[in-house]
Amino acid sequence: MLYGVKNPHGGDRYGDGIALDFSANVSPLGTPKCVTEAIERGLPELYRYPDPYCRALVQAIARYEGVPGEFILCGNGASELIYAYCEAVRPGRAMELAPTFSEYSLALQRRGCGVVRFALSQEEKFDLQERFLARLAREKIDALFLCNPNNPTGRLIAGGLLETDLDTREDLALFLDIGTNGELVLGCRDFLLMGAGAAGPALEGAVSHSGMRAEPGAICSVKIGADNRLRYQTIGDLPPKGICGSGILDLIAEGFLSGWIDSAGNLQKSASPCIRDVWDDTRQRNVPAIIYAYDGNVPLYFTQDDIGEFLTCKAAAHTMVATLLESVNVSPSEIGAFYLAGGFGTHYDLESAITVGLYPDLPREKFKILGNSSLAGAKRLLLDTGCRARLDQIRALATYVQFGEMEKFVENMQAARFLPHTDASRYPSVMRRLRERGKTFPPGKLAAERSGAD
Repeated sequence: MLYGVKNPHGGDRYGDGIALDFSANVSPLGTPKCVTEAIERGLPELYRYPDPYCRALVQAIARYEGVPGEFILCGNGASELIYAYCEAVRPGRAMELAPTFSEYSLALQRRGCGVVRFALSQEEKFDLQERFLARLAREKIDALFLCNPNNPTGRLIAGGLLETDLDTREDLALFLDIGTNGELVLGCRDFLLMGAGAAGPALEGAVSHSGMRAEPGAICSVKIGADNRLRYQTIGDLPPKGICGSGILDLIAEGFLSGWIDSAGNLQKSASPCIRDVWDDTRQRNVPAIIYAYDGNVPLYFTQDDIGEFLTCKAAAHTMVATLLESVNVSPSEIGAFYLAGGFGTHYDLESAITVGLYPDLPREKFKILGNSSLAGAKRLLLDTGCRARLDQIRALATYVQFGEMEKFVENMQAARFLPHTDASRYPSVMRRLRERGKTFPPGKLAAERSGAD
């Protein structure tokens, strides 16, 4: 935003009495408590100059995204970096998509740069089409602003699928990328069904009192032994500061297998002295929680409400898969491969994910871990011109589905809010692990009835 210039910008709620602002990527739920607590912990360090190179932040982002540190550039918001880029590179002619974030053209024009635009079509769901490449070849430009996802259309480039063989294989396969949202594709060389839905925040630790990103000091692995004692591992083997997504997944899975958590997600206080009431400042009442570690003398805990949020998010991811399979009358056993993408999918324990019912109970060799497939696919597309024809074929095969409009989606969602599911027969390996620990599991019908009684 240019100071002193009339330049409307999302998030400016201070001048015109705006009650709700949908023009910026700002959470309507306010600042998470874990963020304000992190700020409070950092207050004693305010007298220091900040690290001008953001070394620790760059390393944390690089680890989380699975990319080299030199790919990361930190700044005081995206706008600062946009203007800094234009100031440093000083392109004479640049291209941007339309519609897109207005700050690109404003920063370019400030440097006297000519701006050409490539118009995205609403009828084509604002996806980039093959004609973009022809236009790009004609234009003599020094810079291209290509957003993934694009703001404000929210569209993603389907580069991740280039890292799979969905579009060429004879049998069916699944592709699931879990981040803040979940993107799912089912198909083969004959068709591709695509859809997306909210699935990630609780899985990444965003809703927990002590949840945090995967950074040094975060608990990343949890085990409950035969002695009923909880043990954990932190990133960097440092004293624990909180718990990240992979640690939460282990905590729920191990808690279920050890009888600390029942199939409806209820904590069992008699199962362990680690389960006791803690005071919740937000709700102003005591709530049951697992105290899994201590940060000095301060308990780190995961509450009953946190478990509920987790079950909702895992149910959303499970239901997308289940509903898409049902729509083509296919059972999970008929899937030839299950591709898992995204930072979250790279670092967790697959057995824990299946134990909680996040994924179907398939032979483990069918799961293929891709990591950051969007970045790898974009790189492949830039370096291999032959991929352009393949990407065009993927678009031709693709049909987008709205999960909320699909039959039985709500019903499947309710059934998936249990550990691992109301239908225990879908998870034979989990039932076997329960028996090995001397635990029992009520039939799905009983679990559902108990939840209704509660």
